[in-house]
Amino acid sequence: WKKCTIINIHHKGFGLEVHSLKKIEEGESLFFEIFLANKSTPIDIHGTVRWIKERKRYYVGGIKVASVQDEDKLTRLVRLTLGIKREAG
Repeated sequence: WKKCTIINIHHKGFGLEVHSLKKIEEGESLFFEIFLANKSTPIDIHGTVRWIKERKRYYVGGIKVASVQDEDKLTRLVRLTLGIKREAG
Protein backbone atom coordinates (compact mmCIF):
# COMPACT_ATOMS: atom_id res chain seq x y z
CA TRP A 1 0.00 0.00 0.00
CA LYS A 2 1.16 3.47 -0.83
CA LYS A 3 -0.90 5.86 1.29
CA CYS A 4 -2.23 5.87 4.82
CA THR A 5 -3.60 8.39 7.28
CA ILE A 6 -1.91 8.87 10.64
CA ILE A 7 -4.64 9.28 13.22
CA ASN A 8 -2.37 9.87 16.24
CA ILE A 9 1.37 9.98 16.83
CA HIS A 10 3.96 10.07 19.60
CA HIS A 11 7.67 9.21 19.82
CA LYS A 12 7.16 5.52 20.51
CA GLY A 13 4.54 4.86 17.86
CA PHE A 14 1.50 5.97 15.93
CA GLY A 15 -1.97 4.89 14.95
CA LEU A 16 -2.98 4.78 11.33
CA GLU A 17 -5.76 4.05 8.90
CA VAL A 18 -4.85 2.12 5.75
CA HIS A 19 -6.91 1.48 2.63
CA SER A 20 -5.44 -1.73 1.26
CA LEU A 21 -6.53 -4.90 -0.49
CA LYS A 22 -3.46 -6.67 0.93
CA LYS A 23 -3.88 -8.17 4.38
CA ILE A 24 -1.64 -6.53 6.96
CA GLU A 25 -0.20 -8.77 9.66
CA GLU A 26 0.93 -8.08 13.22
CA GLY A 27 4.72 -8.12 13.42
CA GLU A 28 5.25 -6.86 9.85
CA SER A 29 8.20 -4.52 9.46
CA LEU A 30 7.30 -1.35 7.56
CA PHE A 31 9.06 1.75 6.22
CA PHE A 32 7.22 5.08 6.16
CA GLU A 33 7.98 8.39 4.49
CA ILE A 34 5.92 11.06 6.23
CA PHE A 35 5.64 14.37 4.44
CA LEU A 36 4.82 17.55 6.35
CA ALA A 37 2.94 20.37 4.69
CA ASN A 38 5.27 22.76 2.85
CA LYS A 39 8.27 20.42 3.25
CA SER A 40 9.89 18.58 0.35
CA THR A 41 11.92 16.15 2.47
CA PRO A 42 10.03 13.37 4.30
CA ILE A 43 10.58 11.98 7.78
CA ASP A 44 11.79 8.41 7.30
CA ILE A 45 10.49 6.00 9.94
CA HIS A 46 10.94 2.26 10.30
CA GLY A 47 8.35 0.51 12.44
CA THR A 48 6.60 -2.72 13.32
CA VAL A 49 2.87 -3.44 13.26
CA ARG A 50 1.88 -3.99 16.91
CA TRP A 51 -1.84 -4.48 16.30
CA ILE A 52 -4.18 -4.34 13.33
CA LYS A 53 -7.96 -4.54 12.91
CA GLU A 54 -9.84 -4.95 9.67
CA ARG A 55 -12.80 -2.64 9.10
CA LYS A 56 -15.25 -2.76 6.18
CA ARG A 57 -13.00 -1.11 3.60
CA TYR A 58 -9.79 -0.38 5.48
CA TYR A 59 -7.52 -1.38 8.34
CA VAL A 60 -6.65 0.52 11.52
CA GLY A 61 -3.53 -0.31 13.43
CA GLY A 62 -0.76 0.66 15.75
CA ILE A 63 2.86 0.97 14.70
CA LYS A 64 5.79 0.81 17.12
CA VAL A 65 8.63 3.07 15.95
CA ALA A 66 11.88 1.11 15.60
CA SER A 67 14.03 3.90 14.15
CA VAL A 68 13.64 7.38 12.75
CA GLN A 69 16.01 9.21 10.42
CA ASP A 70 15.60 12.63 12.07
CA GLU A 71 14.45 12.76 15.70
CA ASP A 72 14.09 16.57 15.55
CA LYS A 73 11.60 16.32 12.68
CA LEU A 74 9.63 13.64 14.52
CA THR A 75 9.54 15.82 17.64
CA ARG A 76 8.19 18.72 15.57
CA LEU A 77 5.56 16.46 14.01
CA VAL A 78 4.43 15.18 17.43
CA ARG A 79 4.32 18.71 18.81
CA LEU A 80 2.29 19.91 15.82
CA THR A 81 -0.28 17.15 16.26
CA LEU A 82 -0.58 17.99 19.96
CA GLY A 83 -0.94 21.71 19.22
CA ILE A 84 2.20 22.64 21.16
CA LYS A 85 3.90 25.72 19.74
CA ARG A 86 7.16 25.65 21.72
CA GLU A 87 8.72 24.02 24.74
CA ALA A 88 7.68 25.33 28.13
CA GLY A 89 10.25 26.88 30.42
